[in-house]
Amino acid sequence: MTNNPNELTIENSALRKVSSVARTTTITLGDDLQVGRIGYGAMRLTGTDGWGEYADRDGGIALLRQAVEAGVTLIDTADVYGPTPMNC
Repeated sequence: MTNNPNELTIENSALRKVSSVARTTTITLGDDLQVGRIGYGAMRLTGTDGWGEYADRDGGIALLRQAVEAGVTLIDTADVYGPTPMNC
């Protein structure tokens, strides 16, 4: 992850492409929880083999913030990924 917000990266390029869909199209989970149709699967924000602390903590946090800024309202996490800041 770069410190230059204007540099085009794979992550922010992909987020730009889905931003309008993420902001305008929702689905309902359960009886009443509305979230954007586009979510972010956070499994890759873990240590090696899907366990433990992510090597680039600040970069991971920046990526999650970019996702939220792009309109993502569902970040998929799970306890099985390990006790990391992602699950807080």
